[in-house]
Amino acid sequence: MLQYLIQNQDITSFSGYRTKAISKYFFELKNSEDLEKIPEIKDFAKKENLKILFLGWWMNSFFAFD
Repeated sequence: MLQYLIQNQDITSFSGYRTKAISKYFFELKNSEDLEKIPEIKDFAKKENLKILFLGWWMNSFFAFD
């Protein structure tokens, strides 16, 4: 696993509807240098057969999971 990924992160605050949600892995872009980590994250997700979801501020997201 990549050391800069946070496991089991509560992402409820990213939902405009405040639906309870926990991400298996989480990474927040904080500066332009973080952009360089995206290819490595993409490779990790592919290897682990994980989907990537990009979230932006002010999104009316509703999280629903199986």
